Amino acid sequence: MTNMTTKSPVWVRVLLVGSLAMNFVLIGVASGIAYNFAKSGGRGHTEMAQILGPIASSLPKDTRKHLRRAIVSRRAEFFQIRAQINLTDDAVLEAMAADPFDPSALESALDARRDALTTAISALNGPILDVFSGLSAQERVELAQNIRSKRKPRVPFGNHRSVDQEDAN
Repeated sequence: MTNMTTKSPVWVRVLLVGSLAMNFVLIGVASGIAYNFAKSGGRGHTEMAQILGPIASSLPKDTRKHLRRAIVSRRAEFFQIRAQINLTDDAVLEAMAADPFDPSALESALDARRDALTTAISALNGPILDVFSGLSAQERVELAQNIRSKRKPRVPFGNHRSVDQEDAN
């Protein structure tokens, strides 16, 4: 019987180990992205991004970066605000599901949520004012026009379909 064991060259083994390591890295990165996306409930952005949406998306890229830096510099404050919003959301859900239902508890939770959202919007005023203070009059006019052009048309009050019309369909 002949011994048929042959060794592969070293460079082949190094190439295979490197390929395996790269696959583990790619799988880890993909898993991390999927986990963070699922953890955020499919929302790629936080409440702050939702509040700033029309303004931030209309800014030129360099101005948007300046605004982002101004917000990131106050990160700790925004984390606390976001945590407060999450707590008020939980309180609203608990009040909604309470048995027996207490309308005053739900109203109180909704008021607390409104206050937390107002705090979030107010906290964003400083960075927004800093960025807009650095813009020229012409840049501010162009930005306002850009935001107006991106807005969805609003239906005037009273032109909505009535509940009876919706039930008939």
